[in-house]
Amino acid sequence: MIVDAPAGHTRVPATVRQILKDALALRDARDSGGVDPQALAGQVLRLGERLDALLAAGDPACCEPCRKLVKHLRNERDALLKFLAVPRVQATN
Repeated sequence: MIVDAPAGHTRVPATVRQILKDALALRDARDSGGVDPQALAGQVLRLGERLDALLAAGDPACCEPCRKLVKHLRNERDALLKFLAVPRVQATN
């Protein structure tokens, strides 16, 4: 979406990509023992807050594909970061 978005309409997909990249890095740190459970919980909370802020704000001036993405992510919100809370859940759930 970032490559195909009209000029000036990359904020939503770029933000989603960064949140997901940060979530995957956190998962890797958790799995390697590089983050303790309390720190993990705090970081998962902050990722959720970032995601919620994006989904709440949306972007009324955004392009149709971005509006569809935000709508889809709102519907799937509870599943988006589940892989961080439940170790056996894959990130692709």
